[in-house]
Amino acid sequence: MSTQGSQTSLDASEVRKAGNAIGDIADDVNGFSELNDVHPKAGDFAVGSWLNQLIAARRDTLHQHCNDLQRTLREVSEQLKNIATEIERTDRNNGEQLDKLNAELQNSVNQLRSQAPTLPMAPKGPDTQTDLV
Repeated sequence: MSTQGSQTSLDASEVRKAGNAIGDIADDVNGFSELNDVHPKAGDFAVGSWLNQLIAARRDTLHQHCNDLQRTLREVSEQLKNIATEIERTDRNNGEQLDKLNAELQNSVNQLRSQAPTLPMAPKGPDTQTDLV
C-alpha cells in the first residue's frame, strides 16, 4: 500500500501474494501433530505421576495453541485473497462505471450540440480585442 497526498493505492497482486505466503506458513505449522506421539514416562511414583501430568498438560496446551495459530493463519490468508479479488472487482467495476458515465456525458454533449448548433462563440478577452470601440 502506498500513499501520495490524499490518495491511497493498493496493489491487488501484492495483497494476494501476502495471502499465499501466509497460507504457506499455515501449512508449515503442520509439524505440531508430532506432539500427539509424546507420552511421558517419568515413573509410577508421586513425582513421576505429577511430571507425567504436567508434560501432558503442556503438550495439550501447545497442541491447541498450534491448532489455533494454524486456523488463524489460514483465515488471514483467505481474507487477504478475498480482499485482492474485491480490489480487482472494484477496479473493474469502477472502470466500467466510468466508461458508462463518460458515454452518457458524451451523449448529453452531442444532444446539446444538435439542439443548438449555432451557439455564438464567446467574445475574446479584453487583452485580445482590437476591433471593439
